[in-house]
Amino acid sequence: NALQDSATVYLGGLKDDASYEFFNSDTKEKFVYSGKILNSEGFTVVLKNRRSSALFRYKALKEKKRGYQKNR
Repeated sequence: NALQDSATVYLGGLKDDASYEFFNSDTKEKFVYSGKILNSEGFTVVLKNRRSSALFRYKALKEKKRGYQKNR
């Protein structure tokens, strides 16, 4: 049994100037956080039901290239 219905986790090795996309495998939601926010405030996971779990995947987003680039 979980003692809490939410937990804030801090992920190591994140860059403040990067953005990270999270994917909730249960709800299929995607959302983006800055590395700066994740490093300072963490990532809060909320469980809606007792005896449940949550599975999130995350990845660093590539920086958008500036300027015009012709499709080849």
